[in-house]
Amino acid sequence: MKRAVESRGLSLQAGPVEVRIFAVGPDGKQAEVPPAAAGNYAELSLLVPVAANASSVTALVYDPASGAGFAPAVFRSSGGGTSASVKTLKGGVFTLASGSKSFQDIRGHWAAADIESLASKLLIQGVTDSGFAPEAPVTRAEFAALLVRALGLSEDQSAVRFSDVPSGHWAAGAIGAAAKAGLIEGFEDGDFRPSAQISRAQMAVLLAKALRLAGKPVQLAEAAQRVKLEPFADRNEIGGWAAPAVAQAIEAGLLQGYAADRFAPGESATRAQAAAVLKRSLVYVGFMN
Repeated sequence: MKRAVESRGLSLQAGPVEVRIFAVGPDGKQAEVPPAAAGNYAELSLLVPVAANASSVTALVYDPASGAGFAPAVFRSSGGGTSASVKTLKGGVFTLASGSKSFQDIRGHWAAADIESLASKLLIQGVTDSGFAPEAPVTRAEFAALLVRALGLSEDQSAVRFSDVPSGHWAAGAIGAAAKAGLIEGFEDGDFRPSAQISRAQMAVLLAKALRLAGKPVQLAEAAQRVKLEPFADRNEIGGWAAPAVAQAIEAGLLQGYAADRFAPGESATRAQAAAVLKRSLVYVGFMN
């Protein structure tokens, strides 16, 4: 774990701790619980013996194949130290680490703080070590992979059922996990179109599903949905398949208008926008400060 953490530019702050989750049946016998379905998170408390900044400290879970990765967690001051409430769907080896990451091309950018926060927690990466390309578009595969990582889902290539996502695709495991959890669906022709740029409307649909999986869905009656969309002159361009999700994302403060009176549902989302809505989503469901 120490090698895995330091290889990502972070330093250990606590742990590592191995966690196994058991259930006791009616007969009194214990059985180890397999990875749970999304929405059924266990909560683990860890303590850093020193005061830590929530934006630079992160919870990590170790995977022998991929190394150390993000684990959802909220940090609070506790005496002279910092307590972490870590959410997990399965057992594993957990630790707390700290570090910071930035990119040369986000200086002065409106999403710089969100990008730095998520990069420091190993949730997002740059296109190079020093560049993030904030205005570059995000693909459907990239956004699905971000949500899978943010929700702590386990990658699963065996769950891929899309004709255009071969087993060797870089995001096959994440796409499989997203499909298994009900986050994504393919098109009528059986394709997922992983390399296509994700639109703002498509992103809203995935966000609404992610909130539901995390146990905090946004409930809006049909009349309330219409009220949320009323300010946008292009509201009729938001398809019926996406309108409820767009209204929910607006209600939760995850998405805003593209301009004062436009939502621009067909516009491609940028990497900066994806980082910002991901950070807002994690804060909304209590997976991040």
